[in-house]
Amino acid sequence: MLRRYQKVRIESHDIPVRGLPRFLDGLRITQLSDFHYDGDGLTQELLLDAISASNELNPDMVVLTGDYVTDSPAPIYRLVP
Repeated sequence: MLRRYQKVRIESHDIPVRGLPRFLDGLRITQLSDFHYDGDGLTQELLLDAISASNELNPDMVVLTGDYVTDSPAPIYRLVP
């Protein structure tokens, strides 16, 4: 199934980790995933909204997971200045 999202979705989860070192307690991680940027379904505006929303969360770390493109990486090259 292919889904095309028209807005950024933010979910928050607290994940308890037994034996976690104290210096990592409270670590805030933002995960951005599965953009499938093809220049069509996921617009540059929506991508920038996701980045802005991530920055507003003030995370300690940002991880990018999943698929960045659907078929060809060509459209994503236009995002690089």
